[in-house]
Amino acid sequence: GGHGLAMFVLGATLGAGWPWPVDAFHAQVYSAAYLTPAVGAWVLRRSASRTDWRVLGWTQTAWGALPIVGVAWVDLTARRLDWQRPATLAWFAGHALIAALGLWMLARARHRARGD
Repeated sequence: GGHGLAMFVLGATLGAGWPWPVDAFHAQVYSAAYLTPAVGAWVLRRSASRTDWRVLGWTQTAWGALPIVGVAWVDLTARRLDWQRPATLAWFAGHALIAALGLWMLARARHRARGD
């Protein structure tokens, strides 16, 4: 969520840190994709049901992992990314963190099912 808010406010600056060039307009458009699940998590933080945790967990897992897979796959043929660039590595690490949080949410849903 913080990244989405920062992209909305500082679009061109944060867009420069992506693995591909992102201008201010596109950074603000992309910000919605980060803000939406963050708002969902914030809304559910106190009273989420098991199903809520599962849905948000799968959403976060997919939103974290699928961009990594997609960008890596495309770059196999396009070969446009600088894989040694710290900003590129940070982008991938950020999405890995989103996926990890999704997996944590799925685990929490399982615990809620058992009553833990």
